[in-house]
Amino acid sequence: MLWCDCGVDCRSGYENAVFARPRLTGSTVIPQHIFKDLVGYVERGAVRPLLAATYPLVDLRRAQQAFIEKRHVGNIVVTP
Repeated sequence: MLWCDCGVDCRSGYENAVFARPRLTGSTVIPQHIFKDLVGYVERGAVRPLLAATYPLVDLRRAQQAFIEKRHVGNIVVTP
């Protein structure tokens, strides 16, 4: 699992992603240089995050249910 601590304007999609303080968390331990390479690919547009769904915060319960059901492909995003 990969998580970047970033500022993303999810209302217009992921093309406006800004990786201010990227960090890698999750269960897989990889060398730090691989993560830096991955961030570079994202910044250049060579790879793009896959969004499965976007929910407004008031629909957090629906977003959580969609995540629990595990039928999605990609990220589930909750916006303020």
